[in-house]
Amino acid sequence: MVKRDLAVTDVCIMPVGYGVGDHRMFVVDFTTASIIGKSPPPLIRPAARRVNTKIEGCAAKCNTVLEKLLHRHKHLVKLKSVTSAQMTTEEKRRKLELIDKESGQYQRRVEKKC
Repeated sequence: MVKRDLAVTDVCIMPVGYGVGDHRMFVVDFTTASIIGKSPPPLIRPAARRVNTKIEGCAAKCNTVLEKLLHRHKHLVKLKSVTSAQMTTEEKRRKLELIDKESGQYQRRVEKKC
């Protein structure tokens, strides 16, 4: 889909043989405002980071701590009780979202410990 109000600031046609195969690549530069508007949505930083698995034993330690937390708080029991309960789909969705939010809190706590 092409927008007529896109503001093109520069165009470059790459030489033949640049890139893959015999295709010619076009590089087109647009203004940010013409693509996402004058006031773009704010960036929201993720609440958790990835575990650095390059440090030996870090991932295993983090997984062990997370498993202990999930076991202590009976996370699997909660999931089973919701999925096997007689309730509406909306109620199940709401309860599963609460459980998911809780597991996210556990993951952030583990991140601080590792």
